[in-house]
Amino acid sequence: MRNIILFIVFLLIPLSANSAVFTVNTTADTIDINPGDGICSSDTHRCSLRAAIMESNAYSTMDTIVLASTTTYPLSLPGADATSSTPAAQSDLDITDSVIIRSQSTISGGKNESRIFHVYGAGTELKLENITLTNGRIDNIGGCILVDGAKLRLEVGNSIVTNCTSGTDSGGAIGLIRNADLIVENSASLNINNSESSFNGGCLYSDDSNTFVRGNINFSNCKSDQQGGAMSLENHSRFTTGHSGATAILEYSEAADEGGCLYLNQSDFYVVKGNSNFNHCTSADDGGAASLSDASSLFISNLASGIFSDNSSQGAGGAINLSSDLNYLFIFNSTFDNNNSLNSSGGAINTGSSSHTRVENSFFNSNTSAIIGGAIVHHGEYLYLSNTEFSNNTSIVGGAICNHGTGFEVYNSKFLTNTASTAGGLHLYNATTTRDIVSNTIFD
Repeated sequence: MRNIILFIVFLLIPLSANSAVFTVNTTADTIDINPGDGICSSDTHRCSLRAAIMESNAYSTMDTIVLASTTTYPLSLPGADATSSTPAAQSDLDITDSVIIRSQSTISGGKNESRIFHVYGAGTELKLENITLTNGRIDNIGGCILVDGAKLRLEVGNSIVTNCTSGTDSGGAIGLIRNADLIVENSASLNINNSESSFNGGCLYSDDSNTFVRGNINFSNCKSDQQGGAMSLENHSRFTTGHSGATAILEYSEAADEGGCLYLNQSDFYVVKGNSNFNHCTSADDGGAASLSDASSLFISNLASGIFSDNSSQGAGGAINLSSDLNYLFIFNSTFDNNNSLNSSGGAINTGSSSHTRVENSFFNSNTSAIIGGAIVHHGEYLYLSNTEFSNNTSIVGGAICNHGTGFEVYNSKFLTNTASTAGGLHLYNATTTRDIVSNTIFD
């Protein structure tokens, strides 16, 4: 009797007690014939990528899907972008339970031009290792990947997301929404390139979500028809680098509005450790590299460093623009080189009213603006500069800095060979304010 009871209990133990490994052995885009039976098999008795995901979705463990190296897996099953009664049975690959997908292979949106992954559900996590995603397209958020309240983790290896398009929305390559997480571990890198959106975030769009980088990211050659050519963080989103070896590179991207590479709206971009580079970014409005609005912050800490080079804007702030809101810019150990406000002010930085800016241990070299402030125009409540050098910057008024703000302090800094028709080094427009302090500073 005892043995019979044990046998019955054994039968009641769910199959999800042990994680599974599914080895894909066909590039055909076919569905699993019986999701949940633990066998990855299509009607041709082969294990496809879609069939493996359908089996993995049926169980609550972190399963593993292994793809063949140097192989392309095109998606071809048509269907609406919606979860069905059987997730992943059509269109994009719905991930509803945690899974690892690994191997040096490519997954393509294929002739159907589908989005590739839709990851959703609290606790769901998609781990990618050495995967290339390409040719994803959808008239919605996230041209190649949409993460909705779930996690996307890059744990090891180099993953590439390329040639993705959001046709009518944001996030050309990746969209993060509803408290989603994107995590790049210190043994991984994420490269996104040649992607575009018709709205915000040509490479990445984040709405009320978080990105943590301990490894490396490189977002390049992305384009948005609105804000944030490479990245748009909105509605209390946060981007953080938190490892000494971390690198975040945003480059060669463009926005038809603000923020050639980065747009922040009620959001934060924190480089706590590591390096961050903004190179060759362009905007048709303000903020060639980055534009901040509505109580946002950009922070490069004293344990990190930054480079802003060869960025340009048609509007204010060749590299960085802070709009007329309570925005914060704290910059340490950074170089601003050859940035240009083509038709406005602040060759490197333009600060709007109510903004707070602090720059230490940094260099501003060969920045140019068409009107005022070759390197910096300050309109805000507070600008603090320390141990910073300004050289070869050019404008009509204030070759290096034009101060229109209410609080201005400079300590232990150098102004060398800056050029302007009026005030080559420093122009104090509000010179009567009691908060203007220039101490132990060299002008040449």
